[in-house]
Amino acid sequence: MRTSICLFLMLGLCLQAIAAPKVAKVVMMRGKVTATDPDNKDKLIKIKRNMWLKKGTKITTAKGSFVKLIFTDRSVMNVGPKSSINVAEFSKSKPGLINVLKGQIRSQVTKDVLKRGKQSKMYIKTKSAAMGIRGTDFSVTYIPETNNTALVTFSGEVAMVQTIGKQISYGNIERQLNSRSAVSVTKGQYAGASPKQRRVSIPVKVNPAQMSALRKTSDFSKQVAKDDPKEKGGPAARPKKVFKNVVPPGISAKAAASDGTEIIEKKVEETGGKQVLKVAEQKIEANKTGGPDNAPPPEGFKDAKTGAFAPPAGGFVDLKTGVYIAPPPGSKFDPVTQTYQPPTKFG
Repeated sequence: MRTSICLFLMLGLCLQAIAAPKVAKVVMMRGKVTATDPDNKDKLIKIKRNMWLKKGTKITTAKGSFVKLIFTDRSVMNVGPKSSINVAEFSKSKPGLINVLKGQIRSQVTKDVLKRGKQSKMYIKTKSAAMGIRGTDFSVTYIPETNNTALVTFSGEVAMVQTIGKQISYGNIERQLNSRSAVSVTKGQYAGASPKQRRVSIPVKVNPAQMSALRKTSDFSKQVAKDDPKEKGGPAARPKKVFKNVVPPGISAKAAASDGTEIIEKKVEETGGKQVLKVAEQKIEANKTGGPDNAPPPEGFKDAKTGAFAPPAGGFVDLKTGVYIAPPPGSKFDPVTQTYQPPTKFG
């Protein structure tokens, strides 16, 4: 009898050890949020506040819903409406790995918990890009229909590399993030990955007004209120508004969402061609080492040989599509912010 009890207890302890560890706690949520249990992937769990989630959990939010998580290393992650992530890896001794399957996240990753110098504290991965977080506040949008990944950094530094056509595993992410094709995205900058381009775009400054608005919203509560008629301040409580197109009259949507080639070519023509390209190439090389000079010329840059390019600075990031909308031709240059200012009706 005693032998049977001992065996039963040992079996229980073994099963407990094999079960996925708890890595994140739900501290806030709104709407419908579900998850799959990594120990039983056929089981769908309805997320509740103060619930602990295990490593391997897939989290999905419905329309008008969001969830805020705090991880065991005190990093915070907000998962926006109609989004899905998978907590692939997370431990006290190694960087975590979060797969963004669709939608948008906003996260603040701690600087002081994992002291590894330049090594990433957390990895974020989509099907088109991998990012190494080195203590920072950032937002990632991934659109599976187009395979577009958009990254905006609010503070700190995020390394980013395109993964399309590459074999990226947890074991070699750091090496890829330190390769020549990776870029360092710092405060106020955007970089994107897309099947239409050969590599991640060189980081550029986002329109200062949009950056200021995005920085103030650390979670998705306001966005949810706009979408949900039941929420205080939701659509049912507000008069209908007429929204203006972000594309100004006379400019096609296709042109507005381009990489800004028109501005680049015009600026190159105006300022001496080869000399501008030479200076731009030097700044792009500086980008690979990071630092305050890691920005290309404000007018942008395009190198057909290497595939390196940067759209003109000062554009808007469309978080619903993951597309950077470059300032249209004719935008005025602001020497203070080093960005092109689109017309008032643009955005």
